[in-house]
Amino acid sequence: MEQREEKFDTLVRFIEEDALNGKNYEYLGDYYMEENTEKAYLCYENALFWGNVDEEEIRNKIRELDKKNVNHHKVSIVILSYNAKEIMKGCIESIRKNNPKTAYELIVVDNASTDGVVDWLKEQNDIVLACNQENVGFPKGCNQGIELAGKENDIMLLNNDTIVTENALFWLRMTICEHPIGAAGSISNMTEKVSATVKGKETRSMEEQLEYARYNNVLLKHSFECRVSLLGYALLFKRTALEKTGYLDEIFSPGCFEDLDISIRLIQEGYQLALCYNSFIFHYGSTSFKKNIDWYENLITKNFYVYKEKYGFDVDYYMNQRDDLIEHLPNDTNCAFQLLDVGCGCGSTMLRIEGLYPNAEVVGVEKCVEAVKIGKKIAEIYEMDIEKQELPFEKSRFDYIFMGNVLEQTSNPREVLRKVKKYLKPQGKIIASIYNCGNVKNIYGLMQGKVYETERYGLWDIKNIQCFTGEKILQLFQNVGLQVKDITYLENELSEGEELFLRQTEELPNRVPQELLRAYNYILIAEN
Repeated sequence: MEQREEKFDTLVRFIEEDALNGKNYEYLGDYYMEENTEKAYLCYENALFWGNVDEEEIRNKIRELDKKNVNHHKVSIVILSYNAKEIMKGCIESIRKNNPKTAYELIVVDNASTDGVVDWLKEQNDIVLACNQENVGFPKGCNQGIELAGKENDIMLLNNDTIVTENALFWLRMTICEHPIGAAGSISNMTEKVSATVKGKETRSMEEQLEYARYNNVLLKHSFECRVSLLGYALLFKRTALEKTGYLDEIFSPGCFEDLDISIRLIQEGYQLALCYNSFIFHYGSTSFKKNIDWYENLITKNFYVYKEKYGFDVDYYMNQRDDLIEHLPNDTNCAFQLLDVGCGCGSTMLRIEGLYPNAEVVGVEKCVEAVKIGKKIAEIYEMDIEKQELPFEKSRFDYIFMGNVLEQTSNPREVLRKVKKYLKPQGKIIASIYNCGNVKNIYGLMQGKVYETERYGLWDIKNIQCFTGEKILQLFQNVGLQVKDITYLENELSEGEELFLRQTEELPNRVPQELLRAYNYILIAEN
């Protein structure tokens, strides 16, 4: 076992030093022959593509795998087209340039373009093309493309405003070889917090981002993170998972939320979703939908309602990932600890922690039944109301307990804190966030007669039954014997009217300091 780990570490180093050397992928294929022949096949295919290998020797290895009927599916890359000729050309050319022809087929569905892109697409002899007489939207267009795909092929839904970088598709394919992963998504410059630096230089231009991709798209020991949802701009589905789950739901046409919806359906069928750290795809950002901002915002509002009605609860609310709490965990991502997430929703924060800290043990409790039904498929989540039930854990078990805006939703926050602290180790920490009712935005709104009764987040969240000021929060923790070791706060952007109101209150006697009036969410770290 130790010998294999050393071999893997050596391969990590080789590919990191030269990610475009076919010999390194041959070595990687040989490594995977012992445990995952499907991965081995993909490695040998990639080795032939990048070269610097004995081609006949590699082909012999592939033939041996074929004799064993090893699964190795092409990827049908489904791309929708609508009036973006040069963007589309760049996308197609990047796929051709950076991937072996044996790895994919190209399927383009055009939604009634008028800028000449159809003429260019018809000239291409490696594209399966479908042309609609009207714009049928994203979900229906993608489903048309899936129907045209080779029946055994895995399916990749790809926005045309992307550049598929070197090895990005390869690592996605490697990821869905792992059970029970049903879909894998890429990181990009638009959607993830990417440390985009090459040789100590921050990347800004597209060219620099593409150079970054070469250094990013390499073999990693922990190459992906499980997620509750994936975004559809670059999303690879295992064909068997897609057929079992069903295609995109056309109720969301012309688009928005169909990717989140199919994510949930995959989880409900028992599959996991993987966000691949080592698959970076450059993304220009929506070139079609966002040209008409008002229309786009109305579409989001409409389809959010459809999404909520389909599942019978506010799925988006319970998928909220609490990066504001995660950032207070140790800097050393190799450290081992036990963490309890109280009010964990569908488990997004838990999965993020497990991705960042592979040696951590993370469990959660949540009282929303619908959220638990989804979350417990992919994380260790218990359905319970922390006010009414005892936690099913031994005392003094956890190094960290997260309470992300939970106390506002309890009738007796003091007793909840007293109960929770029993599960902390002697030097353990509660990391809690609590909304500040003394925030200037709240005060200013009240003075104008505004109470946001339907707000989903913040002080006016309809699930809140408590409100706190900074002083009240400190008293609460001190009264149950918890020592507040650190307290920080998050600010929200103020309008001109709110800024003016803040300045006008400066002369008031016993006025709360300005920074506390700006605080909308306190983050406390407390110990026994």
